[in-house]
Amino acid sequence: MRILDGLESSGHIRRQPAPYDRRAKLIMLTDAGRPLAEQVGVLTDGLNAQLMDGLSAVDIATTSRILTTLLERIEALKPPVSDELGERVS
Repeated sequence: MRILDGLESSGHIRRQPAPYDRRAKLIMLTDAGRPLAEQVGVLTDGLNAQLMDGLSAVDIATTSRILTTLLERIEALKPPVSDELGERVS
């Protein structure tokens, strides 16, 4: 939360209530935050290139497939979210 608090106080993001859940907040990137997001993207691309250096396309595809499967299983374990009327929200 401290990171989000800092980004919000510096004007890079804003929080707004989520329409599907009163407990949740949506994090919105502001115009002032776009250049920072672009810088983070460049840094992330460079880090990803370093991490993938020397791995074969088959290794990368296999890892991606396994991680995707694990993520799907984690998502399936989450309880369903309902709106204030009790309707299931995807």
